[in-house]
Amino acid sequence: MHFLNPLFLFGFFALSIPIIVHLYNFRRYKIVYFSNLSYLKELHQETKKHSQLKQLLILIARLLAITCLVLAFAQPYFSASTKVLYSKNHVNVYVDNSFSMEAASLNGSLLNDAVNKAREIAMQYDPSDVFQLLTNDFELKHQRWVNRDEFLEFLTQIKISPATKKLSADINKQISSFQEAKASNKLMYVLSDFQKNSTNFSDFKRDTSLFASLIPIQSKQINNIYIDSCWMYSPVIQKGQPIQMLCRIRNASVVDVEKVPLKLTVNKLQKALASFDLKAGESTEIALRFMPDINYIQLGEIEISDYPIIYDDKFYFSFNIEPQIPILVINQNQENPYISKLFLNDTMFRLVNNAVGNIDYSGLKNYRLVILNGLTKIQDGLSDELIKFVENGGSLSVFPGEDMGSDGYKDFLSSIGSTPYEGIDTINAKASEINLLHSIYHDVFEKLPENIDLPLVNSHYIFKKQNSSMLEPLVKLNNGDIFIASQSIGKGKLYLFTTPVDKAWTSFFEHAIWVPTLLKMAFLSLPNSSLFKVMGDDNVIEINNFNLSGDMNIKLKSAVGNFEMVPTYRNVENNFQILLQQQLPEAGNYLITTEGKNITGVSFNYNRMESDRAVYSPDELNTLIKNSNLPNYQVLNVGNKSITKEMLSQQQGLKLWKIFVVFCLLFFTAEVLLIRFLK
Repeated sequence: MHFLNPLFLFGFFALSIPIIVHLYNFRRYKIVYFSNLSYLKELHQETKKHSQLKQLLILIARLLAITCLVLAFAQPYFSASTKVLYSKNHVNVYVDNSFSMEAASLNGSLLNDAVNKAREIAMQYDPSDVFQLLTNDFELKHQRWVNRDEFLEFLTQIKISPATKKLSADINKQISSFQEAKASNKLMYVLSDFQKNSTNFSDFKRDTSLFASLIPIQSKQINNIYIDSCWMYSPVIQKGQPIQMLCRIRNASVVDVEKVPLKLTVNKLQKALASFDLKAGESTEIALRFMPDINYIQLGEIEISDYPIIYDDKFYFSFNIEPQIPILVINQNQENPYISKLFLNDTMFRLVNNAVGNIDYSGLKNYRLVILNGLTKIQDGLSDELIKFVENGGSLSVFPGEDMGSDGYKDFLSSIGSTPYEGIDTINAKASEINLLHSIYHDVFEKLPENIDLPLVNSHYIFKKQNSSMLEPLVKLNNGDIFIASQSIGKGKLYLFTTPVDKAWTSFFEHAIWVPTLLKMAFLSLPNSSLFKVMGDDNVIEINNFNLSGDMNIKLKSAVGNFEMVPTYRNVENNFQILLQQQLPEAGNYLITTEGKNITGVSFNYNRMESDRAVYSPDELNTLIKNSNLPNYQVLNVGNKSITKEMLSQQQGLKLWKIFVVFCLLFFTAEVLLIRFLK
């Protein structure tokens, strides 16, 4: 037990007053002489005993009343924690400033409530204590311990931020700050709406020496409809061809919605319009079909209208449409007419044929697809460059030579991490199984006919059985051998054929499946960059086959608006990388430029983790604390009230002064009753 006003305990000296009065009253007596009547003597003795009992009870009642009165003024309490709050405290306060804290409250917004409560918390401590503020931004100026006045100044600067983090990241950051400061009295306060998407107690660091208070800042249920993501229906984007895009819409509400309009804009031109109905708590996927314009860079925006939460009503995306796909064919002797005829007749492709002895190795990075046609052996220099080409994102198709032998590609395929050829099987076979799940074929056939006529194979190379598990079969023969295989190598793709492009080996190049196979390999060789990135992350933007030389400057600027910056960048192999560290002011479409020329576009969207408004109630938080075995954590459920009273309760624990006031009155009442009614 502790006392808020321990000096009042000197009031216990007042207990001597009723004792002195009691002793004095018992000594006051007068001798009266009677005749020797035994009856009167016995009556006198009996009355004296009753009088002594009455006076003793009155004395006890007075002593107890005075004792309770003194204790009431001393204000005793049982401490709620074992913290010694009278020495220097280290107080760490986390204020959630994510988008969800924009929700309306009686004081304007949830963020305003959180800031006001953080201010009240600071005022409950001495100016000699030190404080640290933490927000989702993890700002550098907040990484140090400051006095109370500076902490209060920091509170006035807090604004809503797009940065979104799991609660465990914030808690663990606070715990690390205590450890770095070597604090003894560790007091932590967490002011948040505790959304279910971001509250993860299981990942908290354990520190039994700190005392943590979770303070829910919550409002009434708010309905929200938002665009979750978007993606292309087909990975192949061709110039002059329509594009189908899918976007996912979620209804994080308790009510159904009907006829909500959705609009698609590309390069500031409206391309599609749709509407949707959506039940509460469900999601839907909407297809948007549009024709891109002639520009290389496509900057898109999908928009819905939903109030009051609007930050997630727009979704930005961008992609590039290559004017041509550059393809290099490396021939052992002469050009192959089947390969040349396939690509030369289509303006979508730029085909270059080179003999194996006339290769500019430094120019490989300028091609998307390299085809090896009938090479009997891959020399070391070419092998090294091809490996680098594939690992950096290029696609390589290999048609083996007729007389290469079993060791012709062994060193190259082993070095690249693939499966070497082992020998030749001269038994006639037929292609019998097509992998329709692979991206090469998944959209080629609407439905594969039961009796489809597939290519014949007179002879074919076979792969080493013990290493063939690394390969993904695209087409298999009726004897179980692989006819065409693919493998992911680094950022690129490797396609291995088991026959040359020769009639003596196969009829594959005369079959209808030949065209889509080679064309899809060419289309899929285009860089598969993401349509968008997420604000708040440390993003890396890669630009293939680009080098910044001389006095050239690169800039990142907003597609709409005046924002412009010179980003940090670096060259890695054949990739140019731009490094962004939470430097953008808002979500949207941006352009990367150099010398006034647009290089590519990049889009950023706010994290959708804040869009689902489901939060934990105080009772649920208490249950989570208990289940997560966090004994020094407590929930302060103050609602819209001042936190000062709860802070005092936290520090003083269970107050007993009211109980002693009640007992004081009871004992004084008992004294009066004893005097009046006990004869």
